[in-house]
Amino acid sequence: MTSGSGSTVNTGDEVWIHYEMVSWSNGSVVESTASDFGEPLILVIGDGSVPKILEAAVFQKPVGSRILVVFEEALVDLPT
Repeated sequence: MTSGSGSTVNTGDEVWIHYEMVSWSNGSVVESTASDFGEPLILVIGDGSVPKILEAAVFQKPVGSRILVVFEEALVDLPT
C-alpha cells in the first residue's frame, strides 16, 4: 500500500503494529489498536507470538510501511 523508508523487518526484530480488523460481511470495525487499546501491538518477528499470516505480511517490509492483509478467520494460526 505505502512503502516505509526505514530498515527492513527481519527475524528477531520488535515491530510496533497499528491495525484495524474489519468484518468482511458488513464493514464494521471489529477491533482496532487505536480505539480499543490506545497504543500499537508490539511483537517480535520469529518468536512464535505472531500469527504466520501477519508475520509473512510484515517480514522484509521497510519500517513505516502501511500494508493491507486480507485473510479468512479460519486461516489465522494464533499462537497458543
